[in-house]
Amino acid sequence: MKKRLLAGFLSLVLVLSLLPTAALAGLETAAAGTEDTAAQSAVSTTGTGVAGVANVYTLADIKAATNDGSVTTIRLMNDIDVSKETYRFDNGGQGDAPIYCSNGLRSGVVFEGNGYTIYNLKSGIWRYNSGTVRDLNISIHDTDTDSLHLSDFGVAVYTHQIEYFGIAEVNKGTIENCNVTMRIDRKDQWSLYIGGIAQVNYGTIRDCIADLKVDVTATTGDLPGVWLGGIARSSSENSLIDHCLVLGYFNASGSKAHNISLSGIASLSTDTARCTDSAFAMDKAEVLCQDQYYFSPAFQTWTGSVAGAENCRVANDIPYQNIVTHDNPGNSNDPINESGIFSSGPGYTLASRASILKDWDTSQVPAETPPTDIPVHSDPNVIPDDYVPIYTMADLKKCHGDYYLLMNDIDASQEDIVYDGNGYNANSFAGRLFSGGVLNGNGHTIYNLRGALFEYNMGTICNLNVTLSNTDKDTDTFAPGKGLAGIALANANGAAEGLIENCTVTMTVNRTFGKLAGSLSIDGISSGGTIRNCIAKLGIYLDARSTSDSSHMIYVSGIGSGNNNSLVDHCLVLGNIGVMGSGLSSGKQPVAFNGISACTAQDSACALGSLTVTAKSSREKPYEYFTLSSGGTSLAGTSSIRNRVASDLKASYIFNEQTILSGKPTSQAGTYTLDTRANILKDWDLSVLPDPDTLLKTDFTRGTAEFHFMGNSGKTRTWQFDYDDNYFYGQEDGFGYDADLAKASLCLEMASFSAHVNSNWEKTLSADDYIRAENIRELYHTLGFDPETYQFVHYDTALTDPGDKVAYSMAMKYIQNPDGSTDTLIAVPIRGGGYGAEWASNFNVYLTSALTLGKDDEHLGFRLAAQDVRDGLSNYISKHEIKGDLKIWVVGFSRGAAVANLLGHMLNATTLDNESPASRIPTIGGRHLQKKDLYLYTFATPAGGTDLAAETADDPNLFNIVSPVDLVPHVAPSVWGFVRYGTTLTLPAQNNSYLWGTFSRISGISNDGSGIPESQRTVIDQFCRDSFQYKAGTGPTVFNTLPYRQLQSKVMSSLASTLGKTPEANFSFSGLVSLLDAAIDLENGSLPAVYQLVKKLGTIGLAHYPEHYLARLETDKLEDEDDFFWKSHIRSVRISAADGSETRNKNFQVSFLSAAGRSAGTYAAGVCTSGEVSVEMTDIGLIATFPAGVDYTFTVSGADAGKLAMTVYAYDGEGLDPARTMDWNALPSKNGSTCTVYVPEEPYDDFYVKDAGGKDHYPDSDSENSLPFTDVPQGSFFYDAVRWAVDEGVTSGTTATTFSPYRGCTRGQVVTFLWRAAGCPEPRSSRNPFVDVPADSFCHDAVLWAAEEGITTGVTADRFQPNATVTRGQVVTFLWRWEGSPTAQKTSGFRDVAASSFCAEAVSWAVAQGVTKGTTATTFAPSQTCTRGQIVTFLYRDLFPAADYED
Repeated sequence: MKKRLLAGFLSLVLVLSLLPTAALAGLETAAAGTEDTAAQSAVSTTGTGVAGVANVYTLADIKAATNDGSVTTIRLMNDIDVSKETYRFDNGGQGDAPIYCSNGLRSGVVFEGNGYTIYNLKSGIWRYNSGTVRDLNISIHDTDTDSLHLSDFGVAVYTHQIEYFGIAEVNKGTIENCNVTMRIDRKDQWSLYIGGIAQVNYGTIRDCIADLKVDVTATTGDLPGVWLGGIARSSSENSLIDHCLVLGYFNASGSKAHNISLSGIASLSTDTARCTDSAFAMDKAEVLCQDQYYFSPAFQTWTGSVAGAENCRVANDIPYQNIVTHDNPGNSNDPINESGIFSSGPGYTLASRASILKDWDTSQVPAETPPTDIPVHSDPNVIPDDYVPIYTMADLKKCHGDYYLLMNDIDASQEDIVYDGNGYNANSFAGRLFSGGVLNGNGHTIYNLRGALFEYNMGTICNLNVTLSNTDKDTDTFAPGKGLAGIALANANGAAEGLIENCTVTMTVNRTFGKLAGSLSIDGISSGGTIRNCIAKLGIYLDARSTSDSSHMIYVSGIGSGNNNSLVDHCLVLGNIGVMGSGLSSGKQPVAFNGISACTAQDSACALGSLTVTAKSSREKPYEYFTLSSGGTSLAGTSSIRNRVASDLKASYIFNEQTILSGKPTSQAGTYTLDTRANILKDWDLSVLPDPDTLLKTDFTRGTAEFHFMGNSGKTRTWQFDYDDNYFYGQEDGFGYDADLAKASLCLEMASFSAHVNSNWEKTLSADDYIRAENIRELYHTLGFDPETYQFVHYDTALTDPGDKVAYSMAMKYIQNPDGSTDTLIAVPIRGGGYGAEWASNFNVYLTSALTLGKDDEHLGFRLAAQDVRDGLSNYISKHEIKGDLKIWVVGFSRGAAVANLLGHMLNATTLDNESPASRIPTIGGRHLQKKDLYLYTFATPAGGTDLAAETADDPNLFNIVSPVDLVPHVAPSVWGFVRYGTTLTLPAQNNSYLWGTFSRISGISNDGSGIPESQRTVIDQFCRDSFQYKAGTGPTVFNTLPYRQLQSKVMSSLASTLGKTPEANFSFSGLVSLLDAAIDLENGSLPAVYQLVKKLGTIGLAHYPEHYLARLETDKLEDEDDFFWKSHIRSVRISAADGSETRNKNFQVSFLSAAGRSAGTYAAGVCTSGEVSVEMTDIGLIATFPAGVDYTFTVSGADAGKLAMTVYAYDGEGLDPARTMDWNALPSKNGSTCTVYVPEEPYDDFYVKDAGGKDHYPDSDSENSLPFTDVPQGSFFYDAVRWAVDEGVTSGTTATTFSPYRGCTRGQVVTFLWRAAGCPEPRSSRNPFVDVPADSFCHDAVLWAAEEGITTGVTADRFQPNATVTRGQVVTFLWRWEGSPTAQKTSGFRDVAASSFCAEAVSWAVAQGVTKGTTATTFAPSQTCTRGQIVTFLYRDLFPAADYED
């Protein structure tokens, strides 16, 4: 049963408190299909624009990237000659042999050598490799003629050895496609350990070549030993050496050479060490050893087993010689002389050296010495002191061979420019960037180009964003015989090749051609050279179908074309492409298409949304010039390395009228793999892509603004409103509701709702494509907010994320003060409605288990979201230039309204209006605000504040507009202690055709004019009355049964897991209820009638539509607060069966009359007829709603009239809840006689019933004449005291229905109670000794009076601590001093009140006076917090002594 009741409560609260658009009344949202642009926004750690990627140019860069824990990919960008750098090897402080990178590569880190070579190393780079090293070439050189030797950096302390290795000392990861040349020629050294690729291999070494040229001699000095492994000196268990080759020669000799060990390929340490398809093919091997010599042309083993060797070979034509003078010094002195060629042995077969070398490409093995022209490269992101600044397109014309830095964005359409190639007779703008020249875009964007920026790039272009648009009028930049490219027409010129990296292009081309007089070519970025880490977002449509029999072609490449030396590396292609080609009589294919490039591409992706290509040819095959990836000159995709194509690409390729591709692409082995677009986009940072439709700042200060919003019809709707910057000077002379600003606020809020609300449910939207925020972005622009200041938060968060957050945005503009100065306006619309698992936060109500709310116990989910917005706003303010006064416009709807309400309250706490020292007032963004500059409007606002905080709150600028027929504003329940801060204004509920006609025009939803039944307000009030309670000792309950706090954690967990899943269909009201029921395991059974009624009301959701709220503001003529007040001054009556049975089955009639005696409505024979009075039969009885401003009477008659009960709800316009409720348990109608009910205009006048005999009958219960507090039960020890305190104005309830008797009180509140009980006397002096009691404090006069009367002296001479919690001992001391500190006849006798205690005499007096008997017979608990119930009881007993009592 508990689960069933909880489900009922949660279903309604969830559905109604945070509604998604089109969620209710059976309406289904037709979410528009959108291209899946999900991507995680990556943050570059090294300036590459890609998360975790480091581009390295020097040896020092390699070390820095290796040591950077955030780097996962390291890319070598050029050859390096380390002799041109200053570096050192060190031993890491461990006594090891010297090494360059003592930390090594971590697991998961990839080092991309890109085929480049590091020359003149003294040994390898890393102490260990646990990641992957590939495509790296290394040349190690250490000879006696060198000026620097490895031994100069030291030797291993314990073993006195020097270690040479190619890549890593210890390999635990993967080394592949690497080549090492090692030249060692040393005399008279310590022991040498040599591993061609690694010293020790625990991982995998594959496709590597080690060219070892080793000469070591010892004649005068001592050479204790040489241990060499061609690939690895030792290969341990489960390791693998695969397809590796050893070249070179080995010579170790000298009279002082002792132990020599040579393993041609590797020493296999265990039986599980494997070596496959590898070979030893040195030119020669010569050894002269004085002591022990161990040799195998392939493998030495510790176990004697070569079980792990497979398909390994040794050259049978290698001459070798070894002379061992002492094979075993302890046993023999006989010399052994061996020479000749190798014979077969364990683990290998013999083959000629020539046949072995055919199986390897040795062209990439580096030379011993570097080319003489290797420059010292540097990161182009490092800006030199002598850079040339670029501000305009005219400045770009000057780019030739220096370092150029773009200083700002440029709009090319705003300058008078000519695409003349800068004198080079080309259709580009800026001509040529020469070798050594650098154009660093500095992250800026050049907007609105019509053609390529450069003709040739032979230098470096980096960090530049470009938008380009080309239409049929742009024949000067793109036409037959003329190419088009995003950055440069060519990224090379002859042997001079350029580099383009970290650039983005957004290109739109829409062209139709007649017969082609020349070929067409489009490259997203450029052609040739190296293009790295670039993104091209293309919208290309080329129609050349009328060019039949042309001999010219159309070339389109997503990134670029090029030659065999060109490379496209880690680039991405997005967008949509359509190319309609013609047939060619020459037999050539008219369209050459490359999804990525026409040259080699690696680690790149084609993630187009759609592709359409049509072509005819009399000869070529369909894939001769077509690939979705990349290819060489044949375009067959043979030069495609680790590239991907989006599996959800919509492809159409028609060749010779045959469909080659239709729908999703097919994979091509060896060319590319398929992956989803979402997975592909995770590897790129799309936030850097420029918006081709970049909004230029508008100068809009006043006028009619049109906006779009996602309507509850499931479609985008359009409306308009009046706007004026001067709205934000309306509070200069006082606070008040502004009807025009209220409408503007609601419209701004409606634009903030997510467009395509349920699209990409499980996805995080890409940072550059806030499809959910497109409407608010557009309205910001319309209203003149600066596009550079737009910020969108949580709009791109997956709807499956259940965090305590809310989506919001911020935008800023400068506005003109009427005095002529400039001020700053920041708009903060907080998205309303419910979005995915975000709903779960609405049930995160309580943080503590306390029975009553403390001042800071605001609705937790709302408060956490509000704090998030406040912190975001603070950061936003601190990062923008604020001119003049800072004005903030905060708006919200539904859940967004609750968050906005708490945010507004927080912002008001930062204002200097509080008259406290500025040092004690919090700031936001480092600034103090002023209340007059805060404009805060919320709509359909749930209650999230606390009544205790509201008691002392001052939020005159905060307006909450709520509808009485909307359930959402009743959440969280006021009976639980929740309130809205600021002023709550209640909309009218009356229906009229003009209202609902306006609603239909706004929403696009047809309505028959019946609108929302006025009885819905009474139904909601009764629902809240039956559903939410506060019970003494239990706290907040649901349906009088379930303690909510106990269930909150379970509810939160269940909702988060259930709502964090993609729904099977778009939401409807029933779908939401079912979703919630499933989340909490609903049991079958009946629920209270009012719940069932609310659940099936077809208009319960309609009441919460923002279109409904806007229609009310447009039609109800609510110009000021008084208009709201009087139009909400209504009464309603519910007539129901006294025994709870079905009212419809009772035989009765009702006739309603106006004060003038006119008929105002009737009910008879089951038929309701409404007139001035709205009359409706519902499942919970007949409900009549009376308009404001008129007295009414009605008669009830019929055989069952005496079996009816009646409840009257009277509203005074001050809030949503009834100001007064009156119950008649049975109408005074005996034997079917007629009784007459009097309904006065004013809610506090007498409501009564006159029976047939003329006798007046008054309510059996009347909330005006009884304690309204549900937490003060009759019979409680404090009941009489609370009644007295409220009647006398000593204190009031914490809400309309709660007193919170168990809540503690502060010192300031207690002296205020005393002061009010004394009649609120004026202090005799205005002198205030306490610095912590400001003049505007609620307790200011009370504290001064108490100090003058000797009731308190403060905690110090100048501190009162008004907010400190008061104890029982302090309260009775205050009372005792108020009474003049009389002497007690005897001591209290309490063992916890020492005679020396400050309160000892006061406690004794209180016991004697009958104020208290203590908490037990022997204890008083003087240090225990004194509760509100105890305080008013002590005060009441002091004034009115009682004979018996309890504490």
